This record gives sequence, structure tokens and C-alpha cells, in this order.
Amino acid sequence: MARNTSFLEHLREQLIPHQPLKDVSKKFLAELKRNLQKSERSMLASGLVPSWQSITGANKPGARILAIDFGGSTLKFALVYMPKCEILFQDRFDIVTKVVDQKFFDVLLSWISLKLNEYFASNGTRVTKLPVSVTFSFPLNERDEIITMGKGFDMAPEIQGRSVKDLIRSSFDRILQTLPSPHFGVEMCDVINDAVAVYLASKFMYKNQSISLILGTGVNSCFELPLELMPLTNKPMKNAPNCNCLVNVEAGFLGAKFINITPFDDHDDGERFMPLEDITSGKWLPMALANIAKEYDIKGLDSRNIDGELFVAIADGRYSGTLDSDNLELACEISRMLIRRAAFYVVAMLLAVGSLVNGGSDTVIEVGYVGSFLANCLYYQEQISIFAGNDIRFQFLHDSNLLGAAVATYLNKFTEQE
Repeated sequence: MARNTSFLEHLREQLIPHQPLKDVSKKFLAELKRNLQKSERSMLASGLVPSWQSITGANKPGARILAIDFGGSTLKFALVYMPKCEILFQDRFDIVTKVVDQKFFDVLLSWISLKLNEYFASNGTRVTKLPVSVTFSFPLNERDEIITMGKGFDMAPEIQGRSVKDLIRSSFDRILQTLPSPHFGVEMCDVINDAVAVYLASKFMYKNQSISLILGTGVNSCFELPLELMPLTNKPMKNAPNCNCLVNVEAGFLGAKFINITPFDDHDDGERFMPLEDITSGKWLPMALANIAKEYDIKGLDSRNIDGELFVAIADGRYSGTLDSDNLELACEISRMLIRRAAFYVVAMLLAVGSLVNGGSDTVIEVGYVGSFLANCLYYQEQISIFAGNDIRFQFLHDSNLLGAAVATYLNKFTEQE
């Protein structure tokens, strides 16, 4: 036990940030402002969003929209009736392959097409042009091309320089030509980042969420700014009255100069340096625990088999495996140290974003969040609440990736009709 105490003290010294939360938040704020001016990977203009009065004040027609969410570990889809945000039909399945190529899209969209065709056939329905809206949880440029892959995925050379919208459209074209007795056709509409989707869902359904947070296999955030506050180099080409600009933070890229990355956070993915994602997300925190377990030879903890589910079970005191009590106590404290560090930086980032949104005032920051890792880890939620204090209020948003995708296409089509 003396060895464990000494080891934990040494590890705590490496992991726990030494600067006050407010100071780190100021560093995030300075980085956000710099990136807003010139970065091509972070603080990206992601379209326009109408004011709340514009969203709610008009008499809008009803529409069915196919929403698809390409997440880090799961593919979800739903048939959503707008403007009620009513899910008529939905399903999901795990994404197994880690190579993103044309076949990747063909396989996933074939599965969706079969399921959706069965649904329409069972209801005796045929839809000529079903609007399709997609959330994509990897960074995209203004042409909807993938900037980089994270979360353990690799991008095949064949899709570099191709827009995700075109990849999905071409997959649907091939699939629907060979689908027996097709009951629907598609109209490819929008591809948006998952953080943008969560923001749109919260704005459309709850009105008062000022920031979105994604914390699952990755980490990201989104908010809106008045167009006059956007620099010319980052201002959307389209302009419209009563609209603000959505800003996709791509938060995973933040913190390179001040987050205390340790050797335990190394996961041999040096081509895409994403410091905040590396130390906060459900993809990489389990790997940090695995690296520590291997380095210090924690008996009974197989570093090759530590995934998000096991990590959360250990941190939340719900582990039911074969670890003895001493090593379980050690693993629990290590996982909680990793979470405390993660929560510290997540809150510091949110405070910085909130300062931009609120113009530096002391207004309480409203955050709508989604992500299976944070949603399922009670200790992570507790630590974020402790660091946030009374400065941030959180609202969990069920199915917000799907609903936000539907909102994006609904608003865009409605605007076009106007």
C-alpha cells in the first residue's frame, strides 16, 4: 500500500493542472479569438441560424426528414416529422469498420435503406423525394470535405477531396437502383457537424441553450455569434436578415500550448494532434488508464481490454470483474484522477466559449449536451458540476444529433421556400 500511495502522489503531480481554472479559461479564450480570425481547423463558420423569433413566428408546413447520425461508434437514423421534432421511426447499430472509404458509406447506407424500406412498405407508403440530413462527427471544411479523422478511424485516399454530401448521394444512388421494390427516393440536403446539430436542436426545442457540448468518443462545442462580430475571413458568403452565424469550435484541437499532456496520453496517432480530445474523450481516457496500468504493472487489469464501458464502471464504483480490492481501489483512483483533469479542462473551455457568447458578462452559461461517455459516467458529471459551480447550467438533450439534423434541413428548405 505504501508503494501505491507513493505512485498515486507521483501520478497526481503529473496529471492535475497546476494553474487556476480561471487562468486556463483565459488561455482558451485567447486561443478561440485567434482561431476565429485565421484557423482552418477550429472556430469554423458553419452557416446561418435564424433568430428565435424567426424560428417560432412563422406558419411552417409539416415535413418528414430522414436524419442520419454518423457518430464515433454508432450509426443512428430516424424519420423525423417537423416542425414537431417527432421521431416516427428510428434504429441504430455499431460501426465496426475503422477505414472510411466509399464501401464504408455503402455498407451503412444499405442497412438504413433496407430498414427504412421495410418501414414504408409496412405502412403502405411511397415517398418520391425524402429529404436527407446528416450529422457527421468529424471535422469538415466549407466544402464538406473531411479535414482529419479521429476516434480511431482512418481515411482512405480514395475519398480525400470528395465532399461527404457527394459520397452519401452516390451511395444512395447505387443502393436504391438495386433495392427490391423501393418505396422511397432521396433528396440529399445538409451535412452538418454533430456539435452544430446539438446546438440547433437545443435552440429549436428549448430556446435558452447558448452553447452545445458533445462529449462522447470525441469532444466539441458550438455556439452562435452576430454576423457583425465575425471577421471577414471567416464570415459566411450567404447573408440573411435576422440571422446569426453558427460557429463550430472543433474543440478537440484546442490547448496545444497549455494542456498538460503526459506520456500516458500518447496513442500513436501523431498525425492528428488534438490535445483536448486526447485528455477528455471516451475514446482516449480508457487508453490513458491502459497505458498507466501497463507502465506500473497493475495486477489483474488487462491493458488490452480497457474500453469506455469498463473505464466508466471502475470510475463509478460499478465494477464487477476479478480485480482484487487493492488493485480495484488503485484503478478507481487513477480513473478518477484522469476524469478530474478532463472535467477541469472541459469546464475551462466552456467558460471561454461562454465569455465570447455573453460578451464577457457574468451571465450564467446555458449548455445543452449530448454524448454517451458523459451521459453514462456519473463521476464525470459530478466533477464537471463541481468545477462549473454556479457559472454553468447543463441540459441533457436526448436524440439531439438526429433532431438537429432534421432542424437544419427544415429551416433551410423553409428559408428557400420563403
